[in-house]
Amino acid sequence: TPFVGYLVRKRNLFYYKCNKKGCKCNRNATILHDKFKEILSYYTIDPNLIQSIQDMIRRKIKEELNQQPEEKSLLKNRIKELNKKIEKLEERHALGEVDKAIFQKYKAKYLSEIDTFSQEMNESKFSLSNIEKSLKKATNMLSNLNETWELASFYEKQRMQNILFPEGILFNKEKNHYRTLRVNSALHQIALVSRVVEDKKQKIPSNFAWDSAWVARSRIELPTSGL
Repeated sequence: TPFVGYLVRKRNLFYYKCNKKGCKCNRNATILHDKFKEILSYYTIDPNLIQSIQDMIRRKIKEELNQQPEEKSLLKNRIKELNKKIEKLEERHALGEVDKAIFQKYKAKYLSEIDTFSQEMNESKFSLSNIEKSLKKATNMLSNLNETWELASFYEKQRMQNILFPEGILFNKEKNHYRTLRVNSALHQIALVSRVVEDKKQKIPSNFAWDSAWVARSRIELPTSGL
């Protein structure tokens, strides 16, 4: 249930409350805002490390982009094989070797697999120039995260929150803190890389989960009014 803000006039303080019957959750707005800033601080990166963070990410992205031609070829071959299966299935159906129900079932299956592989091929079509623009925008956003939040209007704060946490955030009454459902994948991974750089490690851990297109796929728009 979404929180609703209200003013306690005697104290001249704003509070949030849960409107769900029996919830009985009321919290001081200033305290909740400070807790949210703690979350922002986790994803804020040191402006002095931006270049090092960008360089590390560029290297990793280029490594993955170099593998794309081979992966694309494999996907093309898989689609070609599936089209052959469909042709053979259609021929067998025309000759009466396969009944209508089986024909429709397997043709739908093959077409679904073709669609999946085609989407994977399209997702890999990101140029380095587009990734570069998105990378710079993302790192600049994270380096000014707390300052931008402080200066942003109510609606800009809503937009920032939606960018960072696309599925929203929840408040745990028992633990008296927020719980994030999902974090913007690009911003989350950049924040993790920043910790690698801060620790002065020479390489990203081998078990680090990468997606070669995560930066380019993310919609990152930094609020600018008031700055």
